Amino acid sequence: MIGYEQILLSSIGGSAMTLFINGFIKSYNRTQKLKRTSKIFIQFIDEIIIKYLNKNIQGYIEILNMETDEEYFQARTVTLSPMLNKNIFDFFEKEDLIKISSEFKDKSIVDIYHAFYEIDFLQENSHWNIMNDFHSKLNKHYDKHKKENESLFDHIIWCQYYQRSKLELRQELEMQKLHCEELIKDFEIIKREILQSDFLED
Repeated sequence: MIGYEQILLSSIGGSAMTLFINGFIKSYNRTQKLKRTSKIFIQFIDEIIIKYLNKNIQGYIEILNMETDEEYFQARTVTLSPMLNKNIFDFFEKEDLIKISSEFKDKSIVDIYHAFYEIDFLQENSHWNIMNDFHSKLNKHYDKHKKENESLFDHIIWCQYYQRSKLELRQELEMQKLHCEELIKDFEIIKREILQSDFLED
């Protein structure tokens, strides 16, 4: 009888130890995965998000610094990133982001979602798209209202529509530049929160 009890207790002890070890391994693997995800998330923020949002800001500034009407119609090189959109959010498992953000003090998973969707809004309102819309509106207006043998640059000298459109353009560029700067601040805070999390501690 004693032998059976010893075998039974030994089996229970062995099972408990196996469960403990398996639980520990799963917990360790989960922690390591969250650590890797946190590091990759920081890389995305630094090397894609903030990098190209800053390039967008530079694009807004270059147009805002234009002094002559001719400059508004000159061809320019534009640097855009096809990766800078909310779809990069799908690279990360939602469960991982929820767990990582659970330690945040100033932001939440909702703020992360919001920031990623703001990226798409800003890309739709990039300096490139804003200028394309400006040129499109101006060309339609010019085609409709130009005088005989009047060039575009002759037309815009006296055209009130052009002056109003240019003012609206500058206001839109300034607004989106400020919006872009605020979004960079949001991602800087998210990055700081990740860096301060327990997942990155050795």
